Amino acid sequence: LYNFGHFKFLLGTEMKRAQRYGRPLSLFMIDVDDFKIYNDCHGHLDGDQVLEELGKTIKQSVRDVDFPARYGGDEFAVILPETDEIEAYPAAERLRECIEQCHVPNQAVLPSGRLTVSIGISSYPASADTKDDLIRNADAALYQAKRDGKNKVVIWLPTKDPG
Repeated sequence: LYNFGHFKFLLGTEMKRAQRYGRPLSLFMIDVDDFKIYNDCHGHLDGDQVLEELGKTIKQSVRDVDFPARYGGDEFAVILPETDEIEAYPAAERLRECIEQCHVPNQAVLPSGRLTVSIGISSYPASADTKDDLIRNADAALYQAKRDGKNKVVIWLPTKDPG
């Protein structure tokens, strides 16, 4: 997977392309649910192996034109060029389900008994005008998925000012 630095570069490039040509762009922010519990029970070396397998699963589950990256810790991101929020949602659901179906060693220690992720989606131009807004809003949607019970996909939808 791409590292954080290359992710930021690619997101900037893809955002400029989307803005210039009036094309959509979506971003997934992905966080492993309750991963601290796994690390606390089995150690960081085993946890790192799980994250490596998860990275492979993410890479295999997205399109060749998408850009999966390690964001940091147990967080990942995927840049989806030419993809609006309506197209991004089923892709995120497929990815979430694929990860949920993976078997990792000692997954029984996790509260759900299996490895799960929460995914937040933000899209240009529907919910973000800049790359920073895209990240911020996808992150906010990710945390909404966590608050809603984890193992979910949430799309960031801007609230409209009634005035």
